[in-house]
Amino acid sequence: MKEVINPIKLIHENSMTCIESSLATAANWFSRKYELMFSDLWDFRYCNPNDPIIGKRIFPLKSDPNNLEAYHGVRAMKAMFNTPSELVETVKFELYNGRPVSLGFDQYYLPWASESRRKEPNRYRGFVMATGFDKNGMYCLDVHGTRQTGHVPYYNFIQGCTLSNMFLTFTLARENELLPSMGEFVNLTEQRLYKKREYQDNVFHGIKCLAYDILASLDLDNEGTAESMALVDSIKSIANSRNLFCLTLKMYAENSKSKCMDDITKRYRVLGTKWFTVNHIIQKAIYSPHVNKSVNRKLGELILNICAIEEELIAELVRINQHIKQDSINETESQKRSEMNKNITNYYYIDIQEYTNDAVFFTPDEVPHNLEGIYGRFIIENDVFSGRTIKKGNMRFKLDFSPKRYDNIVCLNQTLLISEDSYSHIMLMGYSENGDFYNSIILNFEDQTKEEIFFGFSDCRWPRTLFGEEIILSGKRYHSHGVFKYYLFGLCLGIKNKGKLKSITLPNCWKIHICSITLGISN
Repeated sequence: MKEVINPIKLIHENSMTCIESSLATAANWFSRKYELMFSDLWDFRYCNPNDPIIGKRIFPLKSDPNNLEAYHGVRAMKAMFNTPSELVETVKFELYNGRPVSLGFDQYYLPWASESRRKEPNRYRGFVMATGFDKNGMYCLDVHGTRQTGHVPYYNFIQGCTLSNMFLTFTLARENELLPSMGEFVNLTEQRLYKKREYQDNVFHGIKCLAYDILASLDLDNEGTAESMALVDSIKSIANSRNLFCLTLKMYAENSKSKCMDDITKRYRVLGTKWFTVNHIIQKAIYSPHVNKSVNRKLGELILNICAIEEELIAELVRINQHIKQDSINETESQKRSEMNKNITNYYYIDIQEYTNDAVFFTPDEVPHNLEGIYGRFIIENDVFSGRTIKKGNMRFKLDFSPKRYDNIVCLNQTLLISEDSYSHIMLMGYSENGDFYNSIILNFEDQTKEEIFFGFSDCRWPRTLFGEEIILSGKRYHSHGVFKYYLFGLCLGIKNKGKLKSITLPNCWKIHICSITLGISN
């Protein structure tokens, strides 16, 4: 066979696993949607309440690959190989016929893997997608690691695939997609949420049972020593499920062009962040040398609050489904953003120094000795420390990363006072740590009215944006495992309220960091 190179775009939305990303990427390869693969993930199952480990009472949620075929007509098929030559020839045959192949892969054999990633405990076994080949090797998309396509010599390819003798091939099962109507989707979702199961009357009853059990009897010493920390893993699966179900909601919001549906999608998207907050509180408490029993109350009350929000959202979803045709909008999100960012004539740079509570930035000649933690320390050039203005399109940010003092805000529900005036835009620059997080800020006006604006920042370790941001800055990130890159993101968001803005309340999410805030005025 002659050389074959198939262009492919990686689909990696928030919380997707490697295999989910591979399935979505394959669907996109065939010009199909993939969002209904996650349509049954708004769920919760509390089972076996007598298990002494609370984490084992939660049934972990996973997406169903069969939904990809049922709704989108893309079939994933398991294939086996017995010899290296059989593997290579089978993969070549699939690629020659325009079908992608997903394989489990030991990243040690990827030519571009960093030295630190080749060693334990950082050596991982993820997925690659074979996208093409030539006489010397395969072109592979590194789904788990760099998320880029590179050339892998045949020897490396064969060695990397020896983790398993199985791989996935993809094909179209039928000519058309079978997408449920908005009404059918809402009805199926409502039926699933209120379905009675053995140990719960409905999903919300199950979540409340979890909260009450945590309030009454959570023993973090016991949970922390349980196999693979079941409570941490289970809560993480719930957080992931909310993020992925939101992709289904977003698809229906875009198809319906409904303002209410768009709003409910934004509000639902925050649920993933809230469940991840529960997860991080548990992890922090487990690893703390002194477990504080007050964390039980904090966790229980937070879960009850999340449950109340989820109940409100399904009630709202059912209600707006009855009026969806009367609520259409004609602009896409990108069109609204483009229109929103026009004609900004004046910029007001908020001095955030008195609100900063974290330090991660250093000059090249000040690399600190303490490089522990998942992120290490960020290095930024000296001219940025001097306070220059950074421009990106219509966005403007002023940074003052002065050495030896705090340089960013960890969002803990702080309220920032500002110079009162009428503004048309707010620009945020920052990043998320240990994941991709979505939340909202509250704008407080002189006349006591408020406006909630939703936003999100992607994980600073990766050069991709999940919430419509743009990359503003990048640089070296020094870590105990080596030198990597970091990315800072920027957003420009429109303000609808024409009144005088008095203050800005940040979200209560310590995984979101704010480095700069600018207000804009347009003609």
